[in-house]
Amino acid sequence: MQRVASDVSCYQASLADQSCDYWQVTLPNGAPDNLWYRFVVNDGSATAYYADDTSALDGGLGATTSDVRDWSYSLTFYRPGFTVPNWARHATIYQIFPDRFRKGDRKNDPAPGTTLYDLESLLKPWSAKPEGYCRSYDTPCTDDSPRGRDFFGGDLKGIRQKLAYIHDAGFDTIYLNPIFWARSNHRYDTADYLKVDPYLGDE
Repeated sequence: MQRVASDVSCYQASLADQSCDYWQVTLPNGAPDNLWYRFVVNDGSATAYYADDTSALDGGLGATTSDVRDWSYSLTFYRPGFTVPNWARHATIYQIFPDRFRKGDRKNDPAPGTTLYDLESLLKPWSAKPEGYCRSYDTPCTDDSPRGRDFFGGDLKGIRQKLAYIHDAGFDTIYLNPIFWARSNHRYDTADYLKVDPYLGDE
């Protein structure tokens, strides 16, 4: 990396009374890929590691550690010749996390106690807060770790029931978080791409 600016604003309110140096590197524009990176700073006598500040790897401000912790940042390389499809250029997209959008059919509610990896599923009341909500707030609580096991019963029928609402709000495209069969509420750990999760509905 090369230093490209010295003793300038850090552009962060908590560092308003300090100045920062900025470094950069240009990576070769190779094949589409997802690269993971962290920073290693060595002053000759000590080494510090700087990476994301949560294991969720959600691109936070980051934190330093004295020993290696694999909480890297992500950098996506796209295909240079890629063009956005015409239908998507001016789309107004409404993203839906199906389990928390709307409950349309109680018959397909997740059964509490189903084994998901080494945990058991929970069916929580619709008005309850999800596991892990404390992570984003200063409110004292003990439920501070999202585990992907708490379900609320939202489903595809619930989405269909709100199509007119979504349209009337000005949206013309729906983006669903994964709906395939999986062992979590977020379903990013898909187990079968050819099967709709029965907790959400069917084909």
